[in-house]
Amino acid sequence: MKTSSQPQPGAMTGRMLEGISSWHVAFTQDCNLRCRYCVTGHGAMGDPPAAMTPQVWRDFVSLAIDDAQPGSKKGFSFGCGETFLHFGRFIDAVDHLYERAHKAQVQVTCEVTTNGVLLDEKKMEALAKRRVFLTFSIDGPAKINDANRVNIAGDGAFAAAMANWEKYRQITATLPDPPSVSVQSVISDSSDLYEVARFWREREQKVFLDLVAEPPFASGLEEMERWEARRIRYLESFEKLAMEQARKLSVPFFLSEYRGPKSLFDIWTTLFFERSHGSCGAGISVMAIDVRGRLLPCEKFIGSDNWIMGDTSGVLNRKRLFDFRLVADALASSCAGCHAGPACQGGCLAATPGMGLSLNHANGCDFAKKVEGIARRSFDILCAE
Repeated sequence: MKTSSQPQPGAMTGRMLEGISSWHVAFTQDCNLRCRYCVTGHGAMGDPPAAMTPQVWRDFVSLAIDDAQPGSKKGFSFGCGETFLHFGRFIDAVDHLYERAHKAQVQVTCEVTTNGVLLDEKKMEALAKRRVFLTFSIDGPAKINDANRVNIAGDGAFAAAMANWEKYRQITATLPDPPSVSVQSVISDSSDLYEVARFWREREQKVFLDLVAEPPFASGLEEMERWEARRIRYLESFEKLAMEQARKLSVPFFLSEYRGPKSLFDIWTTLFFERSHGSCGAGISVMAIDVRGRLLPCEKFIGSDNWIMGDTSGVLNRKRLFDFRLVADALASSCAGCHAGPACQGGCLAATPGMGLSLNHANGCDFAKKVEGIARRSFDILCAE
């Protein structure tokens, strides 16, 4: 379906964005690293490298905060590119956000996913003072991390990233209400989930976000076959880890004693607490903004002009957003009763090229079912031990 890349003029946001509790912010669409598995064009997402201007940020804060209900909570997650390429501008942006949120009596949190290379102690103290949550992208041991995560000169990022991860944990540990310090690891052709999990367990990291490296958007058969091979290896290691942890831990003590991939822990806790599961919330409770101030359903849609929902001027393409929510709701309904829900949250709507609004094998249905099946079998062992 061909659609205009511009929001319809004159359609003001009104209450259609009132339910947005989580904002994905592409503050910088650029990166200082050249990770070999990167599918975002090193953060640029198909656009020229850029950073958000102060004016776009101020307009966005007005849009996100001014009409929010007093007492409501809003989360702002900064990613896509390396936010700290423009550290001073980021600090000014956060200060402005906190000031406006305080006046509006809105509670806000800020989280940044970073490669960690550009930080130093002074910068991290400034972040800790503002209670900024950090997720460091480190793929595990140096030999694994530096096989892919390199700078323009080809030098590995491990040493600097690990030093700053450890330092930020030390700095925040002294605070009465510390921000979280997390890690995410991409499982690529050169890595193994089991080895990565052991690395983080030895460093007392409770959980780490585990991501299988995705193929480029326009992939040929060879790249798709490599992706499938990665997922097969991931499942093998995932099962080994799950069964090992299940025999070692017990209910309910796993909640505090577990050390491993977040994917397994999340499914176990969902099963333990008998929680219901739903969609990821893209376009409903979640929205994204790119460096130009354009609004999209989530960060995965950045770079897809067909799904620009509006901009920071307050103009919203109501019909496009309404249509997106209708299709997303229909797809979520089609997943009702699927046992794999805890593993995929209804599937990623942005994973299919073009519209992105369909669930299929490439989008992860079969993979999610296998992950959930392993996690459920291991949970039965956990409960029986």
